[in-house]
Amino acid sequence: MVKSYSAFIFFVFRVFIVIAYLGRKSLSVPSSRASVIDAALETLTKLLQPLVNQSADGANVSGASSSSYPFQTNFDIGLLGWLLLYVSQCLDVGQPSKFDQKRTGN
Repeated sequence: MVKSYSAFIFFVFRVFIVIAYLGRKSLSVPSSRASVIDAALETLTKLLQPLVNQSADGANVSGASSSSYPFQTNFDIGLLGWLLLYVSQCLDVGQPSKFDQKRTGN
């Protein structure tokens, strides 16, 4: 069981590295930079949509009270973590900040 789980995790890391590499390559072309980040943020928005659909009084869209379980939705925390890691990696590839330029003297 442990061996199959570790093989799965290793596979997931390898897939993420390939996707991150392709994202970096796409971000190196200035004309596609906005579309790559927009697509990643749109996916993040779709993933977080079940949390937005919950009303302020604790009832979800179906009408069931979820005050004791506020995140009682079909929510993939693992995918959220990988997607946030990917978005942060994509944002790191962008132009250097003014602070970085001052620090390096460029």
